[in-house]
Amino acid sequence: MLSLAVAGDAAYAGTAMGVAELVGGKFSRVLASGFFAQSLLARGGKLAIGTLGEGVVEVPLAAGRPRPAERTGASMPGKIERLIELDHSLYALSESGMYTVDERRGGYRRVLDREGALLADRNISALGFDAAGRLWTGYFDRGLDILEPGLDRATHVEDDHVFCVNRIVEDRARGIMAVATANGLVLFDSAGRQRQVLGRTDGLISNHVTDVLVRAGGLTIATPAGLTFSDAGGMRSLYAFHGLVNNHAYALAGAGERVLVGTLGGLSVLEGDTVRASYTTANSGLRHNWITAIVPVGGEWFVGTYGAGVERFDAAGEWHAFADLRAPFEVNPNAMLATARAVYAGSLSGGLYVYDRATGRWSNPTAGLPSRNVTALAARGGYIYAGTDNGLVRFPEVL
Repeated sequence: MLSLAVAGDAAYAGTAMGVAELVGGKFSRVLASGFFAQSLLARGGKLAIGTLGEGVVEVPLAAGRPRPAERTGASMPGKIERLIELDHSLYALSESGMYTVDERRGGYRRVLDREGALLADRNISALGFDAAGRLWTGYFDRGLDILEPGLDRATHVEDDHVFCVNRIVEDRARGIMAVATANGLVLFDSAGRQRQVLGRTDGLISNHVTDVLVRAGGLTIATPAGLTFSDAGGMRSLYAFHGLVNNHAYALAGAGERVLVGTLGGLSVLEGDTVRASYTTANSGLRHNWITAIVPVGGEWFVGTYGAGVERFDAAGEWHAFADLRAPFEVNPNAMLATARAVYAGSLSGGLYVYDRATGRWSNPTAGLPSRNVTALAARGGYIYAGTDNGLVRFPEVL
């Protein structure tokens, strides 16, 4: 279901193939068959339906066979996110702005727009700062924006490779920004110019890159098919055949020669290019095998999972749960950040979880977030930047 509306004792459920009418909790009939019902509003004996790309249509709700949907004017740009009635007039909120609907003559008139928006999209999937203080903002399906330090100007980058961005990591020693995407590893120079794209033809074990770890002398690259090491000796790969606990690697973290690899099936610990140990729910205190994020904290690691929240993994290989994280939650891929004051974890639906390193306690602030789905985190200059599926927010790091 995409949308819901209620009128009297009837409820209306919008789907990708039309609207189902339910009366008294039982299915009654289908309205507007074939329309993508993104949003709904029952008003004046009609059901207004905001569609994916055909504007607004209206269907009479009188008993009997439903008549063909009436279109209110020409198509409106973008999908209709919400329908609102104000002073007996119908308004439609779309991706490009808010419109009033002229129901007598047809057509739309824009009353609010978003032409001045700084970001190209709101569905943020990755954040990272470069040495110049520019904020690199990656999107789920719109490439990335490079925001100037004043956050007043942005340069948009989007092509066949810079499209679905999973991770953005700075290699300061080499003056490189490594952008992990679903279509390869894209390397940018310090000026923000695209210099190289690495894929399977260049030695990566997979084109889909989920995370990147900067090491002395090279990069460790995580993919759904295993790991690839890139350094002066070229490229070489490691996967389950070599002892990796699972091929689908999501998250990387390193300290010295030790590299932790979070996968769909547990955690592997590497020294150099060799797997030294692997941990799963079957052989350790790990509570969930699907590991999505890892950050080093002191001489230990905080490990985010997709279903059991965050656990602590110590240098001796022991797992520790947090007493004040009783309810399980999903940590989004690589949505964790450690600062001198705190550890931050972005969840799928519970907002932001914050661990105060001084008190050893977690809190769960949600006020001020544009969405409870926190997908990316970055820190600079005493501020925390949180990306969500509904935009970006910045707040001072005060605990």
